[in-house]
Amino acid sequence: MNITTRLTRRRKPNPLHDENRKLRAQLVGAAKAIGEVEKKYTTVSEHLAESQETVVSQQATIDDLTAERDDLHEQLAYLRERFAPQLADEANALAVAVPRMVRDISNPADQATEPIRVITLRQAHTPPDPAA
Repeated sequence: MNITTRLTRRRKPNPLHDENRKLRAQLVGAAKAIGEVEKKYTTVSEHLAESQETVVSQQATIDDLTAERDDLHEQLAYLRERFAPQLADEANALAVAVPRMVRDISNPADQATEPIRVITLRQAHTPPDPAA
């Protein structure tokens, strides 16, 4: 057998070689797909870490603002209690009283009333002093 005959002679197609070639192509494709998935996983992991940092930061801000709000509520309650008598006195002093001669009392729904006396709860629930 000469060289030309040997080179030109074809082998019989072997089904195992074809199967092996297909499997190698699938393996290369799978390796590429795994590489892409790993890149996406890395990106998602980075985004998750950033999101977790943002959540922790926002929660700390919420906690700070909640504490500040609670302090302000306490201060407001204290100031309302402290200045309630002054506010009541001011409201009584600024009450609008219309003399009877100016008020139209011809309609029963518009009957004359006296000015509303604004007092604190303590004054309202304290019995009057008999000595006074």
